[in-house]
Amino acid sequence: MADNMSTCSILAASLCTYGIDEEGGVEGYYLADDVGFTGPVKTFTAGLKDIDACYVADTADSVILAFRGTALGEPGQVEQSIIDWLNNFMARPVETAGIPGKLHEGFSESVERLWETGFQEEVQNRIAGGKPLVVTGYSKGAALAPIAAVFLHERLNIPADRFIIHIFEPPRPGDVKFAKYFKATFPTALRYAYQDDIVPHLPPIRQVSRLLSEVPFINKILEKYADIDEWNYKSVGKLKFVNWKNQIVDGSPEITFQRLFRLVELVFKGKILKTGIDHIPCGHIYDILCGKDCPPR
Repeated sequence: MADNMSTCSILAASLCTYGIDEEGGVEGYYLADDVGFTGPVKTFTAGLKDIDACYVADTADSVILAFRGTALGEPGQVEQSIIDWLNNFMARPVETAGIPGKLHEGFSESVERLWETGFQEEVQNRIAGGKPLVVTGYSKGAALAPIAAVFLHERLNIPADRFIIHIFEPPRPGDVKFAKYFKATFPTALRYAYQDDIVPHLPPIRQVSRLLSEVPFINKILEKYADIDEWNYKSVGKLKFVNWKNQIVDGSPEITFQRLFRLVELVFKGKILKTGIDHIPCGHIYDILCGKDCPPR
């Protein structure tokens, strides 16, 4: 089933969530041609000022459930965006009824709010015809996506083999116990990360939190989390990493070390803004995964 949509098409589907609040909507978003929507797109929003958003749509051979992330951080606003990301991603892990392990409180609550709007009913209706369900998201949306997949599997008994899960530049959605359960349930799930993007390092493990405490505008945020050294977050999905030669390589202990070393180097050289710029998809991960320049908006 993983060949029904290309990686580029799924990436574009994750980014088309940013069209939810724009004129023209998801189908009119500038990357929609990469996706190939074949029917009406149903959107769902929730939370204060509709900060939580997702859509359900069809392609010729798949149903898409895509979650919107936070602001991508346009050039000139990267530092502000990093602060925004950190505020979103710094949250204590909490237990959720019926779900193994602990989840990021903010991400879990976002999915719960969207659940109350009924996106899961739209998913059930559309996959009734036998199509696989592609669950995806970018940035914050890439943390909501695996949580939503677990909810759909556990609460509605949708078989795990109906899911195709590809997430892009994701922060960590839950702790080690949740990650272990997720891997056992969805062994084919993939996560993509690009070079020095800081978002996949969040919420930070102990080493990264101590590193980030050296950054002046970040340490003010970290100060309010006295128990941060006790957090036990872990990424989910098999890593596909776009390295510094623009090659897509599998995750490994060596890659983990190299990424952390690079983060340390950038922080102590005063180049923290690069970690935010690398989160912007156009000119970065889109161009590599799609094999072409990102189209103009």
